Amino acid sequence: MKKSVLLLAAVLAALFVSCKKEDPQRIQISVKGDGSAERTELAENVKATVEIAVPNKLAGLTLSMELGEFNTIANQYIDISVNKGTTKKNAVFDLIDDSKVVAFLQGLGVAAGKNLLDSESLSVDIKKVILALIKDQMVDNDRSFSVTVNVIDKEGAEGAATLRFHYTSAPEIVWPENSSFSPITLNRNSAPVVGNLFKLQVRAQGKIASLVISLGEEKADPSLIRWVVNRVEGDKPVISLTTDPTASNYFRNWFPTDVKGAGSAILNFVFVQENLPEFSDKESLNEFTITVTDNFGKTIQAKAPFLVPAKVQL
Repeated sequence: MKKSVLLLAAVLAALFVSCKKEDPQRIQISVKGDGSAERTELAENVKATVEIAVPNKLAGLTLSMELGEFNTIANQYIDISVNKGTTKKNAVFDLIDDSKVVAFLQGLGVAAGKNLLDSESLSVDIKKVILALIKDQMVDNDRSFSVTVNVIDKEGAEGAATLRFHYTSAPEIVWPENSSFSPITLNRNSAPVVGNLFKLQVRAQGKIASLVISLGEEKADPSLIRWVVNRVEGDKPVISLTTDPTASNYFRNWFPTDVKGAGSAILNFVFVQENLPEFSDKESLNEFTITVTDNFGKTIQAKAPFLVPAKVQL
């Protein structure tokens, strides 16, 4: 009896091990690079592709895209009417048999077309497809999309995987007291401007990776150019708050010193007004270009211009 029990246990163990072995002919779908099946960030500099292994050779490949209100944008690239989407129905891209889908994807540099038939392995940049579809659209921050990859091989076996993609808004720069970013006139013969006029706000949902402020030299007052250059590394009026410790130290009264990895920052350009006594008699346009890049490589740029009229001779 004891031997029978041991024999049964051994058989069950062997069956368990054999079940755990992966079928070498099974279709496999995975995300490689800077992403995963659970989350891949939608950003140009994120390198992530969907890798598909089809040991018995590819016979069919579709992408069922759950993009919400953006499903209908995909319809213009779909020829097979039953695959067109609505706000509540997924749009489906047939990467082999739909000529309009194939043309669209090939135009993006994404693998598509009948040349994929019989492939045993291929890469598809789904991230690039979604970015193309939502380009120039108003997409809310922290938005998620999903795409189900459906594969059929030559033996009729099917494989599917649902992949999720995440959208983080690009950084933004706002000037609460000057939403048009028009030049602010500083009259050296009047009382100093007070309040928040000189303050700009940086917001970065993807966290700040780089924040650089450069003063245009062509029309700026020479004394302001020298003042900035004397407070940064190098010989150009460029203030890098993320890579230049000298600049961070000297400008700590006007700009934050710990912006790298931060979600926001306040930039105070009141030092332009404070330097007015050193300005020449000539008119100057002191224009600062602010460039912010987040951790996903998304960049925003804005200009903060301050006009100083020529000195009135009394």
